Amino acid sequence: MEISVRTKNFNSWVSTSNVWIPDYKVMECMRSLTTEDMKADWCYVGIDLSSVRDLTAISYMVFKDGKYYFKTDYYLPEDTITEGISRNTYLYKQWAEKGWLKLTEGNTVDYSRILEDILRFNKDIPCYKLLYDQWNSSSFIISAIEKGLNMVPFSQTISNFNKPCKECERLIYQGDVIIDSNPITRFCFNNVVLKIDPINENQKPTKASKENKIDGCISMLEALGGYLEDFSADISIVSGN
Repeated sequence: MEISVRTKNFNSWVSTSNVWIPDYKVMECMRSLTTEDMKADWCYVGIDLSSVRDLTAISYMVFKDGKYYFKTDYYLPEDTITEGISRNTYLYKQWAEKGWLKLTEGNTVDYSRILEDILRFNKDIPCYKLLYDQWNSSSFIISAIEKGLNMVPFSQTISNFNKPCKECERLIYQGDVIIDSNPITRFCFNNVVLKIDPINENQKPTKASKENKIDGCISMLEALGGYLEDFSADISIVSGN
């Protein structure tokens, strides 16, 4: 009630105190996805490149049989763990040991490794559009375009995130989303709180602190946003409803 009053009457920006989507709803959507599960005529890719020494998320999304399938790869410079510069170091170690997190050599983001993995995926399932934030991505984008990938900017404004954010929530509650059961993705969902536009009631994902990573959710929403932009005439048809 307080959030509604403040946003509607006082035009103040508000982040909700609770997570965006309850953990149990996210878990209901999760199962291990194989390459065969992701087989489709095309896919959309969301790219959330990190700053120099942080987490990077690449989400692949396909739509088939009335369901949206999301598989996300996570990358981290190895030195971020060995030097213990993050409060999430213990989690990063666990995830890396179990194969959920891909470590790259050195102390900076290895764009070439990430691009190699995208190109490998593209051979099996054509990447129709790759959505990315223009911030901190120029060299990677140039290399990707040179390799023939269709790179499309995705501005991380609240108006741009509004449609995929609301549609993703609706689809999850309807059971129309399948998410690869990577614990990092679950961690990201648990860290998302919403920033709400008091005038238009638009919303976008944000986080309470630097350590509360939401990269996987950002990349998923970028992929979904690109898809919805292409099929915005009738989302109900796109959703198979």
